Amino acid sequence: MTQALRSKSVTTKITEPEYERIVQMAGASNRNISEWLRECLFREFGQSTSAAEHEVLLAEVLALRSLILTLSYHTNAGEKLSEQDMIDLIRRADQDKTQKAHQRLHEAETVSTKGEHE
Repeated sequence: MTQALRSKSVTTKITEPEYERIVQMAGASNRNISEWLRECLFREFGQSTSAAEHEVLLAEVLALRSLILTLSYHTNAGEKLSEQDMIDLIRRADQDKTQKAHQRLHEAETVSTKGEHE
């Protein structure tokens, strides 16, 4: 089987420290820079996750966090929760999760953008 000839290039500008880091990482993988970058690029294409998927995952994690912290608090206080208490906790965690995820992602974006301008 004949391998297709690679005839196209993609270029970008990077800083000296970024270049040194790439050299280190490629060397640690026993690959030359081109091979290593090509693998990274296509691995990223294969594992691309949309912003909506990130928000859904974060929302679920935040809902679980809320439940775990609340349950831990009540357990440490020696309290027992009724079935209705648990239903209410779950409903509240589900109700707030998307809003909390959106808020956290917005905060992270704000911090990231602020850092780029400093």
